[in-house]
Parts: sequence; structure tokens; C-alpha cells
Amino acid sequence: MAISQSASTAFVELAARVFPYRPDPDLACDLSLDELAAQYRKWETGSSIPFVILSPALTWLWHGFFVDLQSLAFRSVDPGVFLLEPHPVVWWIPAMMLGILSSLLPMHVLYSYLLGSKRYAEYTHYVNLRVGADGWRAMRWFGGFVTLCCAAIVPLILGYYTRFSHDSISVHGAFSGERNYRYSDIDELRWKAGYSRQGNRGKVTVQPEMEIAFRDGYCWSGHSPLFETPESKQREIIKFVSERSGQPIVEYARTPK
Repeated sequence: MAISQSASTAFVELAARVFPYRPDPDLACDLSLDELAAQYRKWETGSSIPFVILSPALTWLWHGFFVDLQSLAFRSVDPGVFLLEPHPVVWWIPAMMLGILSSLLPMHVLYSYLLGSKRYAEYTHYVNLRVGADGWRAMRWFGGFVTLCCAAIVPLILGYYTRFSHDSISVHGAFSGERNYRYSDIDELRWKAGYSRQGNRGKVTVQPEMEIAFRDGYCWSGHSPLFETPESKQREIIKFVSERSGQPIVEYARTPK
């Protein structure tokens, strides 16, 4: 809790420095901060209620949108025998960012309706005055940053997959581009056993993992930042690759560190 409070305080202080609040000279409000607080503190505190409802709901909707977008994008990809594509869980990151951002619009509409235009202007003035930052200006910059991040992240995720066909392996990386290999390009097939150990924070489990080492030095792993392939699926794949390439499966026993 102390860490989150410190982070929140640091964020507000930074916003106040970067986006200092300068009241609109046309704002017809001569109330002091204490007088404004007496009227609007409860509204500011209560704003957390619609936020904790809208933000998760919109995050869930954005996640569904991205999962459907991935499904649509991969319709044009030949699935081959095995197709490993990003796990739906990776979409929670951009979905959460956009969920928080997009919740601001319905909250703006809700508070404008509940308070009326004049009182809503006073409420906004009170919040900005209290924190010392221009909230809407800060949110516009934050919105632009989030939009740019998502515009960069989404194509990278959609372009990340590995396809195993009958005669080749195609590896599409987020940053490395496309790699195409024939099964004759494989140097070694590895199966690394899993293990469990007791760590400082409890039990640590390392899952079994398959690796394909190619003759050009590139090594493909069944575990990646964007997809976690179940052990059963990895065993199917490595058996298929071994049959297609004629390479034996070399088993490695990993020792807990």
C-alpha cells in the first residue's frame, strides 16, 4: 500500500510540473479551495465507484476485440500441421491500457449529467486546483502515448507465430522478421526436462521445454514471451519434427539452480 501511495504521489507531482494548472480566466468561480472541497470532495471520492466498474468492463471489451482481431488476422495464415500463435492472455496488456483510458469518456458524460455544466466546471476546477495539474491536458498526452504504444504493440503481436508444415518451419518473430527452414536445416532436437525447487518465495516449477537448433545457429524454443505451449503439444510437435527431419530427440536433464 505504501508503495502504491508513493507511486501515486510521485505521478501527481510529475503531472503538476509538466502540466501545471492555470485556471481559465472565463471561469465564473470565486470560491476558495476549502469552499470547493466542502461541495465536491464527496464527488471526487465517489468517482472511484464508476471507475472501478467501467475500467474493468471496458478492459474486458477491449480484450475481446483484440482476440477477435487476432482470429480474423490469422484466417489468412496457412495453419500447416501445427500453428503456434500468441496466447490470448497477452492481449490483456493493451486492453488494460485502453480500458483505463476509454473509461474517462463515460465518466465525463456521467458527471456532466449528474452535476450539470456549471457545477461540473467547478468540480473540474476544484480537482485541478487541489492537485495543481491540468487533468484534461495531462489525459490528452497520456491518451496519445497509450494510443501510440498500442499502435506499435498490436502489429508486433499479430505478426508473431510459428508454423510447422510437412516440408518446412516458418518462424515469424516480433522484431526478427520471418525465418523459413527446411527440416534438413535442423542440427539438433532437444527435450529439456522440467523440475521443481524450493525458492525463497516458495516452490518454483520449471516446465519441460523443446528446442530446435538450426545449422545457422538460431535456436527455437517451445516457450516464448507470447505463447506458452503445453507439454503435451510440445511432445506432439517434437515427435513430428523428428520424423520429418530424421533427427533423434536428445534429452537434457536440467539441474535446479
